[in-house]
Amino acid sequence: MKKKITLYLKSALYNIGQNKVYALFCILGTALTFIFVTIILQFGNTFLNNTPPGVNVDRTVMVSCWKKDHQGRYLGYFTKEEIPNIMKHVKGYETYSFTQGQPLNLLINDQLKSNYINYVNHDFWNIYQFQFIEGRPFTEKELQTPVAVITESCAKLYFKNGSALNQTMEAQGITYKVIGVVKDFSFIVVNPVATIWAPYTFNHFWPNRTRSYDLYIMFPREMPESQMRKNVANAFIAYNKERNREIEIYPEDFNTVLNGRTNSKGITGMDYELYLMILLLLVIPAVNIVTLNIANTANRSEEIGIRRAMGAGKMSAFLQIMTENILLVLTGTLWGVLIVYPIFNAINSTLLTAFVCEGSILFPELNISIVLFQVLPLSIVFSFLAGGLPAYMVAQRNIAETLKGGKK
Repeated sequence: MKKKITLYLKSALYNIGQNKVYALFCILGTALTFIFVTIILQFGNTFLNNTPPGVNVDRTVMVSCWKKDHQGRYLGYFTKEEIPNIMKHVKGYETYSFTQGQPLNLLINDQLKSNYINYVNHDFWNIYQFQFIEGRPFTEKELQTPVAVITESCAKLYFKNGSALNQTMEAQGITYKVIGVVKDFSFIVVNPVATIWAPYTFNHFWPNRTRSYDLYIMFPREMPESQMRKNVANAFIAYNKERNREIEIYPEDFNTVLNGRTNSKGITGMDYELYLMILLLLVIPAVNIVTLNIANTANRSEEIGIRRAMGAGKMSAFLQIMTENILLVLTGTLWGVLIVYPIFNAINSTLLTAFVCEGSILFPELNISIVLFQVLPLSIVFSFLAGGLPAYMVAQRNIAETLKGGKK
């Protein structure tokens, strides 16, 4: 058995050496496929699950301040004064938060920076479970104190010398003191996207010029989602009825933050077109490799026919071709593993300063379990799909027809 494997490997390496261009294309194509699959699975795992800090997004109903009923009427006034009146009608909720982001110019260490400040109440930190690497979140007692929490990447960008704790940043004439730094997270898991948070009491409502906030209502984990939506719908009906207004709204008009992402135009603005574009990037190299494998196997059909005529079995012929294919795929996969980390870092580095919220990143870390238990098995499947079918077709072909150069 060991001797056979050695012969297969020698034959495969010889053929790879004789077809360097084909081998290089297969390796590069496999590496690209590996990278695309990794990105897709990493994105899907982050986007479609309760990824930290969004551990409660499956039980939190988000209501936009711009939401209207079926007759085009606004559901209510989402000001900081009116939100408590809305919440009086919501049954069975655990806590709630309201948020509004403002694009502002920040003065930090005598340098002008542009970023968003997300103004929130203290319960925002109960809905989103951030990991604090320094400091802490602000409390209800600190809502009248100009303090701020920033992300790890934001701290590195703005305060390059030492800790960001107790450092200051000025916006709209208010000087905020940094009291907390949270671990980096993917910007697709927190609504709205932000890297700086401050108490809502310091919101000047400029330049957005609206006093309304988006509302996030978190329910107990054991409550069915249908009941959450029903409670929210009934609350807005009761709130408007109390003010002699009627609205036409139904439970299915509301969504949890998690389910809102999967709409064709989700809360985060992600479209299915994005998935289609990535899928095309995945399929194109795969189809090219399969086509090349078919052509390469056809060119070797005479060699396989001679081996068959000399006594080699169908399985032996099949394994001979598959050994070459597996070597190429494994080499390409290895290159993919080595390249994917720099690519992830490049994506994050670009977003740090190019994204609307400075300090944002897409992938804070690569989930190694995705690589080991999802991408690698897919690479093995890809290997057998790309090389197995043409190898099987040649191995099963009639020896006489193969030697005559007949039916391909």
